[in-house]
Amino acid sequence: MGCHTWGYRKISPQPTKEQITKAFKELFQRMIDNCKGILSNKHFNYDDDNSIYKSQEEAEQDLKNLQWFLENCEHSDDYKVNYENDLKNNDGELSIEAELYELKHDLSIFDEAISPLRIFDEKTNAYYIETEDYYKDNMFRCYDWNQENLHSREETLKLIENNNNTVEDVNIDKVNEFWDKYPDGLIDFG
Repeated sequence: MGCHTWGYRKISPQPTKEQITKAFKELFQRMIDNCKGILSNKHFNYDDDNSIYKSQEEAEQDLKNLQWFLENCEHSDDYKVNYENDLKNNDGELSIEAELYELKHDLSIFDEAISPLRIFDEKTNAYYIETEDYYKDNMFRCYDWNQENLHSREETLKLIENNNNTVEDVNIDKVNEFWDKYPDGLIDFG
C-alpha cells in the first residue's frame, strides 16, 4: 500500500500572524486545562482511551511544555534555526523551541482544533486547507514517502510519468479535475 495523497486549496485571505497566534494560544490553554484535569484525577492508564499519559511524571512534563508553548507562542518563527539544526542532527529529539516551530507550521496535526488552518507550505509561504473531494486514494497513491508537496499539474504529471514503480492507482481524471478547480492548490503525501 502506498502513501495517501491529499489535495489542499489555498486559504484566501491568508490568516494573519496575530490570528494564528491567537488560535494557538486558545489551543494551548485548552490543552493545559485538559492536562491539569488529568493530573487532578490521577488518571494515567495509557492503555485507556481516556488518558494520553503513561505516568504522572509524563503529564507534569507535558504541562510544563504546554505552559512554555503558551508563553512563547508569539516567538515561534524565531526558532526556525533550532528546528532545522535539530533535523540535521537527526537524533530523533526536537528541542522545545524546535517543537513549537514545528507545531505552528504543521497545523494538520490538530485536525479541527485550529480550523480553518491545516498545513503551511514553506515554498509558497502560504496556509492551505484540505479539500473534501480530493483526499486519500481518489487521485493516486505514492510509495515515495520523501516526496515533496506538488504545486502544479505539471509537477504532478511529471511525478506520475517518471515514477511508474512508486505511483499507482492513478485516476488522471481526478488529478486534472483537482488542478482545474484549485490551480493554486497543492498535493501532500501522508
